[in-house]
Amino acid sequence: MIYLISDLHGGEDIDGFEKYLSYATDDDLLIILGDVELNFGNTPENKCFTDWFLSVDKQIALVDGNHDNHPYLRSFHEEEWCGASVHRLTDSIVYLKRGNIYEIENKSYFVMGGCKSSQKWFDKGLVYDFEDPSEEEVAFAVENLKRYGNRVDYILTHKYGKNYDTPLQRLTDYIDENISFKEWFSGHWHKFEKIDDRHTVIFKDAQKIN
Repeated sequence: MIYLISDLHGGEDIDGFEKYLSYATDDDLLIILGDVELNFGNTPENKCFTDWFLSVDKQIALVDGNHDNHPYLRSFHEEEWCGASVHRLTDSIVYLKRGNIYEIENKSYFVMGGCKSSQKWFDKGLVYDFEDPSEEEVAFAVENLKRYGNRVDYILTHKYGKNYDTPLQRLTDYIDENISFKEWFSGHWHKFEKIDDRHTVIFKDAQKIN
């Protein structure tokens, strides 16, 4: 089974994740749609959370959000996983690279993490390099989607909604206008919301999609 959850925030919103771990099997996969906050903020509490999270032995795939340490996630070695490149954090945890399309249980999943933080996070010094997708990452994503004939089963992003005048917003518009997909799942907004038949916002309760 494939499950989705989002926005753990260093253990602040972890109840749903812990509940999932209580029933997940070794064959299940949990995809987290950003803002896990591994190695984030350099506090003892976050180090404890990071060590605990990386000790989890269930199959987990991470999409990055804006509240993630992107250089840290990118520091792990790369390998192929489900048809595209990932960074391997542990034997059971991988970080999904932006713009890639992964083939999981005969379904295609397009992934684009990141988004721009609001000014208050810059003021707190809690913004890391690469948080907002670049023009190059968006161009890579568009080429991958074209390679798939502009048709995938699922779109997975950290954020869906207004991204201001950024490459991510232009990609969001491009996907909605040009790509055929079954459903688009995102996180970021700290709520569960069925926007319409094809767009769903995920939060702290694991949702089964496959």
